Amino acid sequence: MQSVLRIGLPCAILVIAAIAQNAPPAEMQQIGEAAFTVPANSFKEYPVNVPAGLKEVRVVGHFRAAGGAHNDIVVCVMSDDQFVNWRNDPIRNNPIKEYFKGALYDSHKVTQGTIKLALPTDPGTYHVVFYNGYSMLTPKAIEANLALQSSR
Repeated sequence: MQSVLRIGLPCAILVIAAIAQNAPPAEMQQIGEAAFTVPANSFKEYPVNVPAGLKEVRVVGHFRAAGGAHNDIVVCVMSDDQFVNWRNDPIRNNPIKEYFKGALYDSHKVTQGTIKLALPTDPGTYHVVFYNGYSMLTPKAIEANLALQSSR
């Protein structure tokens, strides 16, 4: 039994190492700034370009908001069509309306959050939106560490 373990375990380690070496390395591209402010009753948007040929495309990272009574922000990820239509909606600040319905990611009002969102691999532009439209008076200070993660 011990001789089987002595032979089997090193072989298993070599197989795992070979598989890991053949896996394409993940590429990371920073999205936006590490620290910024979103004015009251406004939003800040960062476009994310997904070129052709990428696989396993994801938006990953963490964000945190500070300011105002609740230290909250809404973070969404939208396709280009969704973002253009949302941005051009004259009543997007109506609190009853579900503005981000259909968004790829919607944090709702939170102080902080983690994003692990798989994106379609189709080439195109996506938008990460930090929305402070609920706050009429207070800007929000945002710390974010977001990235586009992919492989080829």
